[in-house]
Amino acid sequence: MPVSSSHPSPVSDAPTSTSEDEIRRRVAALREHAPRVRQTSADQRKAKLQRLADALLERRETFYDALAADFQKAPVEVDLTEIKAVTKEAEHAIANLEEWMAPDRVDSPLLFTGTRSEVRYEPKGVALIMAPWNYPALLTLGPLVGALTAGNCVALKPSEHAPHTASAITELITDLYEEREVTVFTGGPDVAQTLTAQPFDHIYFTGSPTIGRLVMKAAAEHLTSVTLELGGKSPTVVDATADLEQAAGRIAWAKFTNAGQTCIAPDYLLVEDRVHDALCDRLRAHVHQFYGASAEAQQATDDYARLIHKDHYESVVALLTDAVEAGATATIGGAHDAKTNFVAPTVLTDVPLDADI
Repeated sequence: MPVSSSHPSPVSDAPTSTSEDEIRRRVAALREHAPRVRQTSADQRKAKLQRLADALLERRETFYDALAADFQKAPVEVDLTEIKAVTKEAEHAIANLEEWMAPDRVDSPLLFTGTRSEVRYEPKGVALIMAPWNYPALLTLGPLVGALTAGNCVALKPSEHAPHTASAITELITDLYEEREVTVFTGGPDVAQTLTAQPFDHIYFTGSPTIGRLVMKAAAEHLTSVTLELGGKSPTVVDATADLEQAAGRIAWAKFTNAGQTCIAPDYLLVEDRVHDALCDRLRAHVHQFYGASAEAQQATDDYARLIHKDHYESVVALLTDAVEAGATATIGGAHDAKTNFVAPTVLTDVPLDADI
């Protein structure tokens, strides 16, 4: 059910793609500087983290504008899910860093009776952080907090699908850190492919299982350790003992924040028959409360984000269309508009098990 657009989506070119030669030069500089950074004290690392947290708060308006331009993310969501999440992680690291850096005493094996044993925590060296588009500030800068806490040099690769946020991150990092300590690479798959071919000591990737396999394969060439966050399916079970009002409010908020583009958002509901209709009624009430009672109101509000790009929009609409044609009912929502990649908050019921969705 297409609806008319009232919020044209801003269009902007992506940041300049980093060349292959520049990638090699900067990664080499990171590797050369890493031995010095691994010797930094707790106080030095705390200072780096505090600078990041302070600068992010000072530039919150810049990130409001960037995320609004990329996919119309509401300022309140930017505060809660992008900025505050990073600053709180930095605060936690600062508070615990000395304890984390301290060696842990452990029992010595029988073979080494009479000796003292401990586990010491050492930096990896140079880490590559490859971030996705759905939380482009959080999932770039959050892992950076951990990497800096551990005394590493860091290469950041923000998503090319959120170009305004990538530009804001680049400016932030350039102003805060030396290029040989933390540097940002911008561009698409070609840049990512060149980066993963470099000899990093650790790669932190958030994204799809398909790309995660490619990252892991490339990392294996250098025996590079990896952290892969690849998403999944998140069912929610609601039975007759549930507080339906509370459940509906939590489900609606968790699902439709960021227009549902969250890897741990509720994906499908398993609902006991006798509370099915009542839960749907409460879900509808919360959606209307949060975003408006009509598709036009939901598209006009500044509180509801857009899907990140055309391909994602077309994929979601295809799943929605297939489900309805197979017999599902859009009991809430169902409207969409290709001009702004808008898909209304939608709940499907009676979905056939063989539907693509």
